[in-house]
Amino acid sequence: MAPKSYDSPSFYGWEQCTTQTFLNGTNQKGYGGYDGDIKENDLIELIINCEISKIKLINHRSTKRYQIPIDASKSPFPWKLSVNIVNINDCVRIVKLKKQWFSSKDREQRVAWCQKYAHFSKHDWRNVIFSDESTFYVLERKNQVKIWRTDEERLHPDCIQQVNTGRGDKLGIWGGISGRGTTEPRIFNENMNGSVYCEVLSNELKRSMNKFQDKAKLIFQQDLAPWHTSHIVTTKMKQMKLNVLDWPAKSPDLNPIEMAWSILDKKIDGNAYLQ
Repeated sequence: MAPKSYDSPSFYGWEQCTTQTFLNGTNQKGYGGYDGDIKENDLIELIINCEISKIKLINHRSTKRYQIPIDASKSPFPWKLSVNIVNINDCVRIVKLKKQWFSSKDREQRVAWCQKYAHFSKHDWRNVIFSDESTFYVLERKNQVKIWRTDEERLHPDCIQQVNTGRGDKLGIWGGISGRGTTEPRIFNENMNGSVYCEVLSNELKRSMNKFQDKAKLIFQQDLAPWHTSHIVTTKMKQMKLNVLDWPAKSPDLNPIEMAWSILDKKIDGNAYLQ
């Protein structure tokens, strides 16, 4: 790249407040109808499509959209994102978008699951041990706020979050909650895998279930994490004769323990010692 990136023959992009549009480092004013209508605090979405060699700019205030084709022979991969700041007090904030993507199969399985357990009474759900493991970091918060939104709302201020660079030290925890009470927690520093999870089942879960009355009525819930569905774990659960609740993919919002992790994470965030 040249010191002024827009002078580079591999540069493509737009300039704020003017109609200047650059293709191969050449200014083609007003290309594709671009009018430079970008103001302070605008939410700008930049889509870089390497498969079809195009970049797209979407202004979510004005709903205007612009697209530029890229000549990959003049701008070869890997591409580099360049943001030119004109004034000393100008700044750009990059945000990360979060979305839970559901395939048609995921949707069908989720509806089928709801229909299957629609007959469960309040007493039935009290017998379910909802379990999960989570990792907590010193510098990164979970912010477990689940939302439903449309594609058009993905850059709305209520649907985005700022992110930190770096996470700091971490600590893992496994636990379960139910209408009967809570399980013993398992604190771990290593990465969770099938062997570690088998230890959790044989120790923390087993001891906890032995404390509950009518143990035979208990139902164990877990998500579809790879170590939960591994051969070594499924074999262990059969040996323990666990009554396991089947679970739809991509459904953390159905598990109430996710809210417990969020509460715990907020307590960590408010710990003055860690700050």
